[in-house]
Formats: sequence, C-alpha cells, structure tokens
Amino acid sequence: YKKERIGRTITTTTSQIAPITSRTTTTTSTTSQMTTTTLTTS
Repeated sequence: YKKERIGRTITTTTSQIAPITSRTTTTTSTTSQMTTTTLTTS
C-alpha cells in the first residue's frame, strides 16, 4: 500500500504541474498568436 500511495502522490503532483505549465504556454502564445492559444486550451 505504501508503494501505491507514493505512486499516487507523484501522479497528483504531475497533474498539478501540468495545468501550470499549460497556462504559462498559453500566456506566451497569446502574445505571439491567438490561434495557438485555441489549440493549447483545447
């Protein structure tokens, strides 16, 4: 159970980091192109 919990914590942390990175990319893409933002958001 301990090993499974560790794996779950890693997945949760990665899931939280993923939206943050996507938001940063969307903000940078907004300044460059609006079409790229639609692709990243979708």
